[in-house]
Amino acid sequence: MLYTHTHTHTHTHGVSLMDNYKLKLELMYHGIKIKEEYSKLFNNFLFTDYITTSGMKINYDDIYVNVRINGNSKYQLIHDGSWKIVQEKEVLADNIKMFFPPLYTLNNAKLENGDLVTEYVNTHMDRIRIQPINGCNNKCSFCTLSDESLEYIKHDIDKLDRCFNIAMQKENGPVRHALISGGSPKDCIEDYEYLTNVYTHFATKYKDFEFDIMMAPRGFKAKNDTEDYKNYIKYLDDIGIHGLSINIELYNKEYMKKYAYKKYEIGLDNYIKFLKDAVEVMGTNRVRSCIIVGLEPIEDTIKGVELLCSIGCMPVLSPYIPCEKIDVDRITVEDMLKVRRETEKIAQKYNVPIGPLCNLCSYNTI
Repeated sequence: MLYTHTHTHTHTHGVSLMDNYKLKLELMYHGIKIKEEYSKLFNNFLFTDYITTSGMKINYDDIYVNVRINGNSKYQLIHDGSWKIVQEKEVLADNIKMFFPPLYTLNNAKLENGDLVTEYVNTHMDRIRIQPINGCNNKCSFCTLSDESLEYIKHDIDKLDRCFNIAMQKENGPVRHALISGGSPKDCIEDYEYLTNVYTHFATKYKDFEFDIMMAPRGFKAKNDTEDYKNYIKYLDDIGIHGLSINIELYNKEYMKKYAYKKYEIGLDNYIKFLKDAVEVMGTNRVRSCIIVGLEPIEDTIKGVELLCSIGCMPVLSPYIPCEKIDVDRITVEDMLKVRRETEKIAQKYNVPIGPLCNLCSYNTI
């Protein structure tokens, strides 16, 4: 990434470590306002992407956070010798580091046929996201991919490869790993085979690069072939896939049915079976699962964390960012802190780390 300055040491005034971490959650919750004269500059910082990755990415005291611009926020970003976060006149954090999107995003780079490179790949911090499928078959109501206007398209693998190489160019900043993600496939053999071909292409062509996959439980040909789960995981391990992100999203089955019906159809039990098989094949540090904090009662979320840790799977706490499609009572920062504290206790009990293991990739997690 390209930084606004090269300071590597930051210092926060007058706050404890927990208060410093709480500031991250406050910023995720409230966003930040900026002075009007900075608006043109800050347009260069803003991602328009998935609901969890849109916004501006900043760093202070080795804490990374994704923050949206909100003119009504009680927190403000100012420049006074260095970039600072203030509330009224109190400096909460200084020497703020901000991260530009890569040049191919800023310049709206295109392929020869006119397709935007960002239709195929995006870069967040030190990770490239490769997007084999545009749109999504799942239509989870909390996700921006549920938009009916998004056409379901399987992207050409050669174009994915070319865009990946554009994202890897030096001028777009250093990258360390990649996540093959995007929309879920339709329930047909052809689309499942297509995704397997994508995974195989990247893992075997770029053997020295670290690829993770975000996907739902599946075998070689179908999502409901539970007897084939372990065989498929072994195949991914054999071709060199580094890690898996198999996201249960919700623990409470009624809320899963309401907000993520396709996941409900697969069933929490099948998610857990797939995750157990994955941990057995690949090990704890290579298998994680996101659980959303804020859509279901936090007591259920904590039960979900316990279930994940009990099978050796890393939990990743993803805060719900409300969108217009879902009318729910918004969680508080204290709720998020409670879930984080309980997760730390549970993770320690089972000797399981809290994901993600990459600090830079923690920018949009609790």
